[in-house]
Amino acid sequence: MGDRPGSSSPEQIRPIICDWNWMNILQKIIGVKAREVMEKKRRAPLSKLEKRPLPEIRDFKGALQTSGLSVIAEIKRMSPSEGLIREDFNPDAIAIIYQENGASAISVLTDSGFFGGSDEYPIIIKNAVDLPVLRKEFIIDPYQILESRVLGADAILLIASVLDASELSDFIQQTSELGMDCLIEVHNADELDCALKTGASIVGINNRNLKTFEVSLDTSIDIKSRIPDEIVTVSESGIHTHADMIRLEEVGFNAVLVGTSLMRSDDIGQKLRDLTGTEGS
Repeated sequence: MGDRPGSSSPEQIRPIICDWNWMNILQKIIGVKAREVMEKKRRAPLSKLEKRPLPEIRDFKGALQTSGLSVIAEIKRMSPSEGLIREDFNPDAIAIIYQENGASAISVLTDSGFFGGSDEYPIIIKNAVDLPVLRKEFIIDPYQILESRVLGADAILLIASVLDASELSDFIQQTSELGMDCLIEVHNADELDCALKTGASIVGINNRNLKTFEVSLDTSIDIKSRIPDEIVTVSESGIHTHADMIRLEEVGFNAVLVGTSLMRSDDIGQKLRDLTGTEGS
């Protein structure tokens, strides 16, 4: 038997890239991902994947539409920009802490080379908690959508900056046919316009400027005014305090996606309660 997923040492993970530029890194990630998908197709062709059992589906979109500002709590071991984020890393245990302290849904990175993730994490998390699970992956091929469903994801991330309008539209439709939701991530007004034209029903606004790498909640607030009320909206990146949460809720956001500030905390549960402004039991 191999090691339990997530038990690999930091030395086994791709080293951090020092000449940091997110657009360059994103291109590198997509190039690596394309080769990974080709290899997956060789090992498990679509015809074989279609025969795999499909885990139960949980309502990701519905979980974000409860009263107040919902939290999508993210499980992430490392990133190219920040290196190792959490050494003590057990996805199922972290998921349980998230559920016990008020998270509405869980996001998990499955990319292994750049984020220290694993394809096994979604089902491990799903078996540990009752919350819907977002597979945060670099989706560039229809194969990965069915793969996500087989792996236990209830929703997937689609990044507007790496997909054209036709791909976004087709991927959204395929995801819906499989019973999953899509979180469409945008960084600016142009990407938002593309997302809305292709049928997005959940839009995530990433507050990180891909050129300067600055993070500002103003990005979410500025773009939110352009989004129809019926679209579920999520603010991503740069949410660190309860005051940040209040500010985003006041302008009408349904949810926030929070990762690094939780994963770096010595007490994840307390940090989550601090963000939401709830008292511990």
